[in-house]
Amino acid sequence: ELCQVTSAGPMEVRAIVPQAAVTDTVYVTGSLGTGRTTGPYRIQLVAYVAGADLATAQQYQLLIQADGPHSSYVRNTGVKIVALPDLDTADMSVYVAIIIGPDTGDNTGWGDGAAARVAAIQNSQAQLIGLGEGGNAYYREASLYIGQQSTGQDMGHSAFVMDPADPIYSWPVQLDQGRDLQLYKVDVPRLAVQVELAVQPAEIVLYASLENGSDMFLLLKESDSESGMAPNNFFWGFEAGPAVMTIEGQTCFLNILANLFKDSSKVVVPFSLAL
Repeated sequence: ELCQVTSAGPMEVRAIVPQAAVTDTVYVTGSLGTGRTTGPYRIQLVAYVAGADLATAQQYQLLIQADGPHSSYVRNTGVKIVALPDLDTADMSVYVAIIIGPDTGDNTGWGDGAAARVAAIQNSQAQLIGLGEGGNAYYREASLYIGQQSTGQDMGHSAFVMDPADPIYSWPVQLDQGRDLQLYKVDVPRLAVQVELAVQPAEIVLYASLENGSDMFLLLKESDSESGMAPNNFFWGFEAGPAVMTIEGQTCFLNILANLFKDSSKVVVPFSLAL
């Protein structure tokens, strides 16, 4: 639908974006003439929370924003890179999904020890993807089960798939690598979370382990829709970015994001175009 805004000077426009909305070309008419964006304007529905490693953040930004079979399933979203200090003032509820970078924390803490930064994400009601050590550190500070378990770190490039029919391997793009899934071209740092199958909580979904029969998991999710925390907390145990992922690795990550978008019913008021 067309939205018309009248202003006597520079302003920022925000619009309520329902779950199925997509954005298109933006037209601006003013006293100096009429202009338009050169292409569809991307509303930023995904945030990437980064520490000092902006290169990895930008790799994920490029992967998600690239035109491809996943684009419509993530609503042609833009990706906003959010530095840790910006969490002190940012309204993170404007995002459908938040990716937590591997450089944002470690086994000593997360977010430079600022509890308000944890709360900013925790209260966002966004779908979360925690990457590597930083993602695990966030989940520990947020008191999630997947952040409280024992972990192990090593180098590797693949994972053992628990169920090839699971949507993260089959929708919207089918992966055909079988149960030994090579996600990276080379060995990269990775962190696995231990889950004892005999006492696995119902809210934990296991997607991929280090190897067949292992209780150490590289891809898993904790769902919590009743406690006020994010509905889905996904863990991607690899530290490296998309530049060294295989095509299958990139596809798997985008499938995860697409499924998180599908599970979200959020109506957001995203940061918009400054006119």
